This record gives sequence, structure tokens and C-alpha cells, in this order.
Amino acid sequence: MTGNATGGGNARHLAGRGRRPHILFAWELGANYGHASKIRETILAIGPLARITVAARVPQAFAAFDLPPGVDIRPAPHAPPPALSPQGRSRPILNYPDALRFCGWQDADLLTTLVRSWRALFADLAPDLIVAQAAPTALLAARGGPFAVATLGSGFDAPARAAPMPPYPTGNHGTADLLEAEHRVLAVAEAVLKATGGPALGRFRALFDAGPFLLAAMIQTDHYHPRRRWEPDHPPYLGHLFTADGGTPMDWAGDGRARVLAYLRPGSHNFDAAAGALAAQARHRDTVLAAPGIAPAAAARLRQAGLRVVDGPVRLDGLLPEAGLVVSHGSNGIVAAGVVAGVPQLLLPTQTEQAMLARTVARQHLALGVMGRADAATIGRALSDALESPVLGRASRAMSATIAATGPADPAGAVAARLLATAAEVR
Repeated sequence: MTGNATGGGNARHLAGRGRRPHILFAWELGANYGHASKIRETILAIGPLARITVAARVPQAFAAFDLPPGVDIRPAPHAPPPALSPQGRSRPILNYPDALRFCGWQDADLLTTLVRSWRALFADLAPDLIVAQAAPTALLAARGGPFAVATLGSGFDAPARAAPMPPYPTGNHGTADLLEAEHRVLAVAEAVLKATGGPALGRFRALFDAGPFLLAAMIQTDHYHPRRRWEPDHPPYLGHLFTADGGTPMDWAGDGRARVLAYLRPGSHNFDAAAGALAAQARHRDTVLAAPGIAPAAAARLRQAGLRVVDGPVRLDGLLPEAGLVVSHGSNGIVAAGVVAGVPQLLLPTQTEQAMLARTVARQHLALGVMGRADAATIGRALSDALESPVLGRASRAMSATIAATGPADPAGAVAARLLATAAEVR
């Protein structure tokens, strides 16, 4: 691949001068396997051409995936969950900067502590390149530092850059509302930069303008679709990064029943109802349920009802090619994998990011979405509708064929090449 050869050549030039570039992946926000998967796929594509350190919000997430030897996994600085008043809980989140008030950006003292923690990590590791994967505070802390910076995201964590930043679909909010929310967060960030020594932002979108902005997504699975509404000159879609060969290997029963792959998180508000609906239809469906963190007693009950339950991720490459339906909350990794494979989906979002993606793929007739809380009967009807819908089936298969014919051939290679070239430019 041409791009990979270019990046690899630059990295080899550095290695020839006595060292490989050192790349630090920073993952600060979010707790699902999708973040670890994006980083893992990029690391595999980089291979031995760089030394890799990962500062991870959830270091143990990488235990589910094979990583090359020598990758250093460390805990990432991040804010504790906020203690919200009832009023704060009910107030809708307007856009990306407004969401950061739940991540330490609402308080100058807390944000200062986080920035200094990130800078201490940078000083200890001395990376050539910092790759922010859902890590806005790392980007803030890196301003003015002696290293290159890049943003790597798949839509929601690589938001469309505008002034003000685009709205979330949480209500009818005008420009004045967005600006007010953005300015509140920006004022805190500017005060922290002034106190700790770092170039001012001026406007929030400048946080993402310090280096390459790598959009590791497909247009079909972009939370901001169509992104050109907000950012007419947005960077190219490089293709989605998801892990298909990690997790527990599973096979379909081969008994003629419809095949359902469910990936649901215990404790989410629709988990019990969704698990109940899947169990009620287990006689007629061969169902694999990946439920990371499920209690042993709950797993035993569901297995007794006829579901095949795994406490953790499952290998997608052995299941998706013959699946009839994917059921999930709408995390971008599993949704993108289903779209690429041409499998219709039923989405049960639990938060804003998942709801945005559910709307994006539903508009393209690739999925049905059940928004908000629902009981087992409602989810059961949606399961049957999604499995039996000729519209979803045709649209999903057609989109898969389009992606195979026109989509990026090697997303991880394209990302790796750009990161290696950026790291090589530092020296």
C-alpha cells in the first residue's frame, strides 16, 4: 500500500538514526471495548516501526485482545464521575464541549490537576507523537509541548469542527444556546492554560486543530452524518477500525434457526428487558449474547433459557458472515462491523453517542432503533420486525456491497501511515 510505504519509510529513517519514534496513545473518555479496539488495530498496523505506549481509561480492556510484545499499557488520568444535582441530571447536553462539564472541565481546579497529571506523564515518557483517542484533556495538556499531536476518532470522538461546535440531537437549541454552553467550558480551559502555561485556544474547535485530524470512520457510520453540514472541508473518511478477531471464538449451531448476535452491557437500562426478549425467542433463534461483566447467576439463568452467553467480547469474524441480526446498544465498533458485513441491526441506545449513531444508520434503513426505556414485549416485537424486514435486509446487503467495492481497503494501514509520517517529522 502506497501510504503505508511512505509512513514506514519515514519511520525507518528515524530508526536508522538510532531510534524508532515513540508514539503515545491517550484514551481518556468512554469505557467500552471500541476505544481499545481502535487503538489495537492501529498498533498492529504500525508493527515494529515505532515504540508504543498506551495511557488507557480502562487498561484491562486490552486483555481481551492480542497486542504485540513490548506495548506499555498505563492508566490514564481522568476525572471522577460528577456528583450531579437532580437539576444537573435533567439538563440536556447540547454539544461536545458542553459534555465536557461532566469530564472535569466544569471546575478550573480539577481541570488544572488533570492537565498537570497528563503533562507529568508526557515528561516521563517523552513521546514524539501523542495520539488522542477520546482524550480532550490530553489535547489540552499537550498544547505548546515539544511533540507532535494527532486526533484519532470515529465520529463522536472526532466531532465535526465548527464555531460553535455542532448540536447534539437533544432538543431544538439555537446558536446562542450552543455558544453560551461552549463559552462556559472554554473559559475554564483558557484559565487553566493561562495558569499552567500553554497557548490560548481562542475558540473551542482549536483544540482539534493542533495536528492531523484522522477520521477513522465510514460516511455511513458517522455520528455527524452528513458532516459537510458543519465542516464542508472535513478530512477524508479513512474507514472504521474495529477488531474482528478478538474475543471468545463461537460458532453457530447450524440447526436452521435464525441467527442473532447480541452485544449488550449488563446494568444498562434496557439490558434486562432485552435479555428477556431474547430468551423468550430462544426456541426459534440461535442467539449468542456477549455480555461483558454479567453476573454468574444471571448468565446461568439465561443459558438455561437457551441463550449462549459469554462474559466478554466474542470473535466477530466467525459469527457476522452468517448472522441474521445484530442487537446492540449502538456502540460504533459493533455497528460498523455489522454494516460492513451487511447484517441488519436492532439498536437499543443508552446514551447520546449511541442514539446519534442509531439515527444515522436507521435513516439509511440499515437498522431499527428503540429509543429510551422499553419492556421485553416491545423489544421482542422489534426483534421480530428487524429479522423479518425485507427493507432492512436489502439495504444492509446493498450497503455492504458498496463498501466492499468503493470503501477504504486498509483503514488501519492508512491511519498508521499518517501517524508514522507525523512522528518522523518531529526530528
